[in-house]
Amino acid sequence: MWVDSTETASYSDAKHACGPEDDCEYHGRARQPRLRKFTAEVAADHRRREGAVEEKATRAVATSPSQPGLRPIPPEGTTERDGAGIRYVASGHWRRSHDPDARTRMYTDRDCWHGYYNGKVVDMMTGATVSVRVTPTDKNESVTFGSLYDSAKAVIGTAPIALCADRGYAFDNVHEMLLSDDVTPVIQYRKRSGHSPERAEETAEVDRHGIPKCQSCARPGNQVRFSSKGDPRVWFTCSSKTTPGCHKEQVTPCRSAKRRLLPIPRTNIIYAALRDSMQSFERSHHITRLRFSSGMKSDTKRPRGVGLGWQQLRASAGSFVQWLWVLMNLKWLDGGTHPANAVAKTTSTYQGRVLTARRNELIPGGGSPRMRKWHGVRTGAPPPTTP
Repeated sequence: MWVDSTETASYSDAKHACGPEDDCEYHGRARQPRLRKFTAEVAADHRRREGAVEEKATRAVATSPSQPGLRPIPPEGTTERDGAGIRYVASGHWRRSHDPDARTRMYTDRDCWHGYYNGKVVDMMTGATVSVRVTPTDKNESVTFGSLYDSAKAVIGTAPIALCADRGYAFDNVHEMLLSDDVTPVIQYRKRSGHSPERAEETAEVDRHGIPKCQSCARPGNQVRFSSKGDPRVWFTCSSKTTPGCHKEQVTPCRSAKRRLLPIPRTNIIYAALRDSMQSFERSHHITRLRFSSGMKSDTKRPRGVGLGWQQLRASAGSFVQWLWVLMNLKWLDGGTHPANAVAKTTSTYQGRVLTARRNELIPGGGSPRMRKWHGVRTGAPPPTTP
């Protein structure tokens, strides 16, 4: 299975709705035209507006508003009904929208949208949507993943073998939920903060590819089996067997290396095939927009219905029609053969990159001549022992 969320624009735009009684730094500021000669009056007005912003920041630190009679802006996420729509707080201001369920998500000053998240779980064999959930944008993907995953399991009747996703789902709660169901998460590495390394680093338990290390010689191990009962854990054997402790089967819990130890290791051809095929399923968002007008993000093409229920109904109806098309195209309704035992064959570039990196880093003398020179590995005959 493959899971991803995309933005869905509502037909209602969010407008600034701070009243005269609210402590808003925009009070008394007239909107300036874009093309205006920068005269002394404009410069003075610019300095006044900059001072108002600084004054707003100073008031935010104080325990009470500096100007009497002004009502402080409530915390982020505060909502209240406003007629048929809603008024809510976003980025320190009141916003008004005719869509009572939509929210605003802002990445930068120029990259934002007002509406919903359209989350899909897609079958990687047919490309059809197994489950779709529409949620407001003020809820993160890691928060809404649980309901989306449970609905997908209810549809297929069991847990999938693997679930592919992008960095938006690289959270501990997502990995823990999947590992407890014996599902392999195929998710890219994500930095926890701005100070985190650019790629996963080696630890005492695993290397940077998530391969467990021998507890005796610290060499990489060969994974034997995985168990999700109780605390998820991995059994493995040492690949070198250089010490007496290397000959026994070893076990390590997955909690010792979150997001690293998996039921299917990253060096396996199955994991590599799933990792390589992830990008091609981004087209499922485009297909649903093109065929069913579901998950639209264009201001000119978005349907005119508002409300979460309307968005969910349209997305679910599109998924139902899509599966009817799949059943007729594959002739499953006519008693066609179910390709349940089909095996995907791939010449994986991802697996090649991983194995090449491991050969260069873990095997002395392995890799290209340039890599051997970099690591200082001597090749050829041994040096002479006599002067």
